[in-house]
Amino acid sequence: MLGLRTGSMSSSQPSTSSHGSSLVPFPHPPPPPHGVAANSSNNLPREPSPSLSSLELKLFPPLAEFIGFGGASKHVITNCGSHRLVFKVKCSNNALFKVAPVYSFLDPGMSMDLQVVRLEGPIRKDKLLIMFKEAKIGERDARIAFEAEGVTGKTILPLITREIDEYPP
Repeated sequence: MLGLRTGSMSSSQPSTSSHGSSLVPFPHPPPPPHGVAANSSNNLPREPSPSLSSLELKLFPPLAEFIGFGGASKHVITNCGSHRLVFKVKCSNNALFKVAPVYSFLDPGMSMDLQVVRLEGPIRKDKLLIMFKEAKIGERDARIAFEAEGVTGKTILPLITREIDEYPP
């Protein structure tokens, strides 16, 4: 007979949980959920997914400043976590801001440049949203890898645009 142990190793009776209910051992794995084939690859064992706290992406400098007639700003994105990441950059104003790269991979401990260019246009509050998640080692297309399921972290880069006086006093 299979026995589950929760504390002492000498008990031959079924164990009980902290709520007092008996734990019943399964001689085989439970059946797959309704609609999933029994031999489906979805039932293969997987490594546990990282929690959001184990995925860490840092951005320096933490904001971008521009003037109304345009400019450029360079930032460094660093993967401070222990998992390979894939990230996607979204912008609140694609008409005035151009970003490179939009999708990319970042190995643990590695950094890369993020270039933000602002064209001339009206001043308003804008931001970049950098979304990131764990990437598998064999993945090569960042866009496809980002669309896969997984825990998604987010960080925001404020895009500050200010007016300058053409004729200072």
